[in-house]
Parts: sequence; structure tokens; C-alpha cells
Amino acid sequence: LNDGSSMDHLQIVCNANTTSGYTRITSPQANTGAALSFRGVVAASLGSGQAYEIHATEGRIIGAIINDNGKNYPLAKKRHSNEVLRTIAHLRCRSNLGGAVARIRNTLAFGVHS
Repeated sequence: LNDGSSMDHLQIVCNANTTSGYTRITSPQANTGAALSFRGVVAASLGSGQAYEIHATEGRIIGAIINDNGKNYPLAKKRHSNEVLRTIAHLRCRSNLGGAVARIRNTLAFGVHS
């Protein structure tokens, strides 16, 4: 899961027996670009590459990506070139590069005005 506030991702551990809403959050509606909400317990991660993870007790879809033309969300989970991002400018800020630029710009603006 990535909320866009940093380049790091947070792993959410879900279990069909202990996570309410499990069938919904594992359905095709919870695809790339969907807004998801989780409640659970922050625990030390057993895997490598991260310090902690969330063991979800509840998960729900806040906003699914529904296209009237039947196409998928235009940003895939892979990296995109700047040329591709220029063709979908309204989603540029949802990419890792766009998010990083926005965070730097926000920090600079905050520094100038404080």
C-alpha cells in the first residue's frame, strides 16, 4: 500500500479468517488506483526490506476505479517514462516521480513562507 506521502510502501497483512471485508478487498474492484482503508495492529515485520507492517482486522474499499469505457486504470504498477506521463498529465502526480516532485515543492514552499 502506498498513500503517496513517501516513496516507501507499507505492507498490509490480511487473512480471510481475521480480516473483516476480506472478500471485498481481494476482489477485482480493489485494483491499481483504488482507495482502500485498513484498520489493524502495527507489528514488527517478519520479512526483509521493511521494519514494520500492519496486520489488518478490517479492510474496505473507499473508492473503486470504475471506467465507463471498460478500460483499466491508465497507470500500471510499473515505472513509466516521462513521455508516457506527459500523455496522462492529470495522473502525473500519482507516479513516484510526480509525488517526489510535489513533496519537494511543498517543503520548499513551506520554508519560504515560514
